[in-house]
Amino acid sequence: MPSPKFLGDRPAVTGDRQVPSLPTSKSAAPPLQVDRFARNGKVPDATFFNKMNAGANAAMCFRTKDVFGMGTILGQAAGLPVSSTVGTRARFRFAFHTSPYSHALFCRAIMYPQTSGYTSDAYSKLVIYSDAGETTAVATAEFHYGANPLQSAVISGWQYLRVVDKFIEGLTADTDYYARVSDVDYGLIQSISVADLQSMATNYSGYLPQNFTSESQILDEYRANLVGPLKSLWNRGGAKVWNWSVDNQSAPTTIAVNTATNVIDSTSTTYGDAIPGPTLIMTGKARLSQSSGVPCVMKTYMACSSASNGVVNLRDSTGAVVATCTNNLGAGVGSWISSGAFNLPATSGKYYLTHQTAAGTLSTYASTIYEYET
Repeated sequence: MPSPKFLGDRPAVTGDRQVPSLPTSKSAAPPLQVDRFARNGKVPDATFFNKMNAGANAAMCFRTKDVFGMGTILGQAAGLPVSSTVGTRARFRFAFHTSPYSHALFCRAIMYPQTSGYTSDAYSKLVIYSDAGETTAVATAEFHYGANPLQSAVISGWQYLRVVDKFIEGLTADTDYYARVSDVDYGLIQSISVADLQSMATNYSGYLPQNFTSESQILDEYRANLVGPLKSLWNRGGAKVWNWSVDNQSAPTTIAVNTATNVIDSTSTTYGDAIPGPTLIMTGKARLSQSSGVPCVMKTYMACSSASNGVVNLRDSTGAVVATCTNNLGAGVGSWISSGAFNLPATSGKYYLTHQTAAGTLSTYASTIYEYET
């Protein structure tokens, strides 16, 4: 079965003032010098509009995003998960938002040879759900390693790792989804990366032209075609800021006290350079009108043994709460919980993920932050 095209199928009929083939190179274009082309009193320059359309085409087709990336240690060493037995073992979780022009996901997984069940067709799979409770599966991709090359012993080394690529089609653009990566029948995944592929052919009826000359008319339709997709991508592109997941979903990070405790190391209750947490680089990501910062959302998969207890917080370098996911589930029920909209400062800074509960034991499995503006 042929693989989908990275940029979607060629449109049979293009939209108004658009072209069927991508005229933009994959090479990064230099920044546009606005003062050179757009000064008051200067005659409009067709080259400037060509360059703006080229930048828009490149942003749509080549400056897309990864929605998830996760890996474990390489080689046979302490801490490496052993192969599961026959059946399914959940490994990673993540949430994501497809862009307004998404047409497929590209998934690349790196597989270990199994450490038991040597002759089995060992594999891992990615299942995507349309609901926060992970009950309605809408897409699946399998990453097969096959039988152990020696079929009789534990082996390690670069030459035994296997890279498996898969495409996932059929998801709806501009939509929230939730995903789980699992090992199946002795499968052993080392790492996985999932990218959102955008298409101006599939979702926008063609590419923006770049062949204007000094004799060409530049109509309002040309300007609308340029502004429309860029505004949608900025507001609803869902660019990933950070994702975290435990390596084995049967062993979540737990807390049974009402003291904010670091989710990553399960012990820290203070904040500083030596305390584990991500450095989020948001510099230059806010528009001039967004003085309050970059709009984002955080989603966390959690469960608590006491109904409607437990919170997961994103905190800044001082320990101040930036975003909160509050458990509103029944006792023992697991689901993705959203923080709702919040703003991250358009700067670079250290952050921490903490959790706590007033009653029962709170289990935290995974958390994802992505840019999103309603």
